[in-house]
Amino acid sequence: MLKEQTRGAGADPTSLPLLVEGRSKRVYRLDAERCLVELLPTLSSFSSQRHEVVQGTAELRLDFFELAAERLEPEGAVGGRGRARGAGKGVSRVARVVVVSGANRGTGRGIAEALQAAGDLVMGLNRTPCGESWLHEVRCDLRSREAIAAAVDEVARRFGRIDVLVNNAAVRRFAPLDQLSPDDWEESLAVNLSAPFYLTRAAAPHLIASKGLLVFMGSHAGMHFFEAGAAYCCTKAALHALAEVAVRDLRYRGVRVATIAPGAIANRPLPDDGWKLKPRDIGELVVKLASLPPSVMPAFVEVRPGKPLKLPVAGIDLLQHL
Repeated sequence: MLKEQTRGAGADPTSLPLLVEGRSKRVYRLDAERCLVELLPTLSSFSSQRHEVVQGTAELRLDFFELAAERLEPEGAVGGRGRARGAGKGVSRVARVVVVSGANRGTGRGIAEALQAAGDLVMGLNRTPCGESWLHEVRCDLRSREAIAAAVDEVARRFGRIDVLVNNAAVRRFAPLDQLSPDDWEESLAVNLSAPFYLTRAAAPHLIASKGLLVFMGSHAGMHFFEAGAAYCCTKAALHALAEVAVRDLRYRGVRVATIAPGAIANRPLPDDGWKLKPRDIGELVVKLASLPPSVMPAFVEVRPGKPLKLPVAGIDLLQHL
């Protein structure tokens, strides 16, 4: 009976049996977890903390939700969705489903926080879950293509769609060529290059269906090479190439692709690094990219700190340091 009540985009969660009602929590008993997917299109904002599945029965615990006054038609945002909560006064939209790899700290966390603040439902693929109540998480070892495929399938099963994929996770292993260990080289290839390939491959059908956005977190290291940077520079340069191929392969199927190549980011704040970009700066950039109209392909976006450290030499003397 509950399945029949909740089926379809016009379903009203308030018609479900109310088990608990409090100042900040409502608990409804659903027939199956897939009802969560069927209810999502009716919600204008969604902040799910957790859900439990026991023998086909789910209890969906929502901290809060607001029923959408109406289904909004596409307004140019990714996935044919309306404008985000906070994007315009008096205007709301159904939350986009966003997948961010490595969302438990640093730049990935900044991206996840910005997207969540914009009203999106964010799923982090993390080897070590951070346990934040606002972040949905799937434990995923990005060194394993089987784990990646299973994680993407889990997101699609739980939420029914993927509107944005952010390939963010990376490892940084630095050592001179003759001292770089084979394990560090292989891990760099697996996490920095192979994982984005397998994530993109698994998520591509969902992004095509939603007319979504695919983001690659590149780096200045992929363009400006340095000593002891073989593993990191090579994998980031190759990632830039992978992203450009993705533009060519997916653009005519409705997917927009963006590579972000940032300069120095204060992922782990240190003294006197206030001049660096902040993780949330990159997050706000991703929010803006996701809000661009479908006619815009933000293929490559380079961002630098506004006032970086000054070089010790200038002018023609720079040539003496190449």
